[in-house]
Amino acid sequence: MIVLALVVALSQPVADDQQGPPGDCEIRTWRDAFNNDAYASLTLMLRGPKGPLPINLVVTAVRLARTARTRPPAVTLDFTMPLFAGQFDLRPPHVQFVVDRKLEGEVSMTGSIEPSAVVQNVTQVTIPFEQASLGRLARATTIDGRLLGVDFVLAEKQVRAIKDFYRTHGGTP
Repeated sequence: MIVLALVVALSQPVADDQQGPPGDCEIRTWRDAFNNDAYASLTLMLRGPKGPLPINLVVTAVRLARTARTRPPAVTLDFTMPLFAGQFDLRPPHVQFVVDRKLEGEVSMTGSIEPSAVVQNVTQVTIPFEQASLGRLARATTIDGRLLGVDFVLAEKQVRAIKDFYRTHGGTP
């Protein structure tokens, strides 16, 4: 019985005493006790042009212990939307970010659900994202976008949170 408890405890990620659901612009970090991989996540509560949306964006950077000195972290975007009531557009690209729309030099970045992923119940969507694209978001002044046909806009404090997250957890080694 003690051995089983020890195995279960070792296979669970180790968190920084963070409890409850994360808040807007909250960064959480933890390390996998089994393989020592480092995880960092940034939660953003999305707003549409008309107000809050029941959609959260969680940017996660995973730095594998065995390649920490040679590779930048892998980045994924997790959109959770269990309370969203409406229609989604499942045609690719599934997410699009438009950076600095009102400034000269507007940049658009896209991402799509892995082709092998089966989308049955759209309550959470995971999209791999380029580390360089996260860097571009971190250099932005304004960010707006579209997820599965739903428009969103990031607030100024959310854009600053992306900058902080990238500087601390998402940059190249």
